[in-house]
Amino acid sequence: AEMFWELKNFEAMPFEDPLSPAPGQTEEDVCDNHDILNLCTEKTTQVALGQAIAYGSCMLACQYRTFCYGLLVCGQEARILRFDRAGCVVTKAINITEEEGAKNLLEFFWRFNHASPAQRGFDLSVGGVTEEEEKAFKKVITDNIELQLFDSVKPRPGERIELELRKHYEPGR
Repeated sequence: AEMFWELKNFEAMPFEDPLSPAPGQTEEDVCDNHDILNLCTEKTTQVALGQAIAYGSCMLACQYRTFCYGLLVCGQEARILRFDRAGCVVTKAINITEEEGAKNLLEFFWRFNHASPAQRGFDLSVGGVTEEEEKAFKKVITDNIELQLFDSVKPRPGERIELELRKHYEPGR
């Protein structure tokens, strides 16, 4: 998966935006003193937040990634989420029914579509194995299976070893 989308048919978003800066304050001042995570007192917002966290965590756990993106839409608001091993960064609410909000969301998708695999979060340091590495791995696994299943006095047929080997080794992967 390139990214996940979660669409909810209710308005309550599990995040809230910081207040507007007071005179003499910057937006960063307000954000530093504001917890963007809503208390999620409603069950629906707890479920939405939990699903987004589960999807992001699953993508990071099941794919070779350094980070991943998600989109959470609740009612007329959308937020883009960026998960990495340290946590999640969330955009301000994007009103998708207003022209500017729709334009911003479409621009994100345009940029995402034209991004490189590394910019989409794929870990490029992971690659396929060589034929030599695969042979070495298969030998180590086979030797370990033989050691665990059979004593050195009574060798068993190769069919059982092959059966056990398929549990731990898939050719080409």
